[in-house]
Amino acid sequence: MQRIPIKSQYRSTFPEIKSGFFNNHAYQIKACFFSLSDLAWLGAVLVLITILRFPLQGKEIPAGSIELLLFLVLAWCLFFTAGLYRTGISPVQELRHLTLAISVFFLLLGGFSVFIRNFGENSLLFLGLGWFLSIIALPLGREITRNLFSRRSFWSEPVVIIGYGPAGFDIAEYLVDNPRSGLYPVVVVDRRNTDRGKTPRVPVIRASDILEHPEMVDLFKTIHTAVLVTNEINDEFLTLIVDEKILRFRHLILVPSSQPVSHLWARPFMIGEMLGFEMGQNLVSRRNRTIKRVFDLLIVLLTLPVTLPLCLLLAILIKLDSPGKVFHERERLGYQNRVIKVLEFRTSFSNPTARKSSSPAPKTNRVSEAGKEQKEIPRITRFGKILRWSGLYHLPQIIQVLQGEMSLIGPAPIQLEESKNYGQSLALYSHVLPGMTGLWQVSNHDELSSSTRVHLDEYYIRNWSIWLDLYILFRTAMILFDSKRAERLN
Repeated sequence: MQRIPIKSQYRSTFPEIKSGFFNNHAYQIKACFFSLSDLAWLGAVLVLITILRFPLQGKEIPAGSIELLLFLVLAWCLFFTAGLYRTGISPVQELRHLTLAISVFFLLLGGFSVFIRNFGENSLLFLGLGWFLSIIALPLGREITRNLFSRRSFWSEPVVIIGYGPAGFDIAEYLVDNPRSGLYPVVVVDRRNTDRGKTPRVPVIRASDILEHPEMVDLFKTIHTAVLVTNEINDEFLTLIVDEKILRFRHLILVPSSQPVSHLWARPFMIGEMLGFEMGQNLVSRRNRTIKRVFDLLIVLLTLPVTLPLCLLLAILIKLDSPGKVFHERERLGYQNRVIKVLEFRTSFSNPTARKSSSPAPKTNRVSEAGKEQKEIPRITRFGKILRWSGLYHLPQIIQVLQGEMSLIGPAPIQLEESKNYGQSLALYSHVLPGMTGLWQVSNHDELSSSTRVHLDEYYIRNWSIWLDLYILFRTAMILFDSKRAERLN
């Protein structure tokens, strides 16, 4: 990437911000280099402990010991899952995640060692030595990689700095002078219309120009990361950025004023001596949505031998319990605000008036759909109470997961009239598939307000990970047959 020369004048410009292939893919390139470094050093450690184990003791290396190197694929998967190849990870986070991933790898290796021929004897001692050497070697390898390539053009990812007061100026200067950060400012956005005393080292665009000239938005299409200095840009423009109304970035790093950041989904991000917060938008990423889709299909297909017979059994019991259809459909908002019909097992009488004439006066049952409004529903059947008590009435939605209309885990499908509760967050909700279960559903949702539901959905979308999905699945299993939920239905 070409370094921006020092400009002699400070005025709003329409600079050329197009960057080349290497700059646009700096994240992937750095991930490849770190992957090669990690695997090379880990492979060297495994070879070293094998040499210490056999040749130095006057023994030949058994052929089965070479199988150790096949576990490098497992190691890379663990490192990737730990987030060691994403952008924005601080040195402290990197060391912590690397240590945890290495520890898990050697624990798994110790478990598998009993199946590797001629490797069981005293293997744990040498694997413990390998763990210790890896804890030292892999961070060292990453540091060497940074020193070798940090000043190369392909190492720096283009970034825009929005807000150009004292803090914004210092951030720009720091990033220009410290290429090891992996970020290089190609443009700054200023709220002021008057020139400053200090000459900027990067092109400057005024916020008012972007608002007045929509065509300028195209200049930012090749930039995936932005640093927002919150107290050095006007509130209107800041809101437009955060809510993705005017410019859209994959990564937003907030450098706030002295007031704490109120967003639950922000995570620390160090820029020199300044503390910023990265605004996660994990499920907005097409790559992450693809990973999540594969995860959904894998779980559904693995559990199909259990869920399919269970669905058939429940359908038979519903027909035997009361006349009417097996399924009930509810209209909800789905992906990109499309109206979908969410399937559920029928839990109430199809003809409640007929039931009323032949039975004692029924109780009026109420359930909360959004944690706020109470709505009357027809009398619940005997078997319907069991379905609601267990949550199994959602089980037919597995069909919609396979069809791609829903996900196993995600924001709860909302009614059309509930969309007003989401306000500006509705755009974020519309980027993801609604889920059979989710963070709101496992958070005692009947007692939560609609605004809390919106915050929980935002938190999930911005902080999604496979680990979060696994946690929600675990919590879903824990609340099955919840006695409190059964009491609310009586």
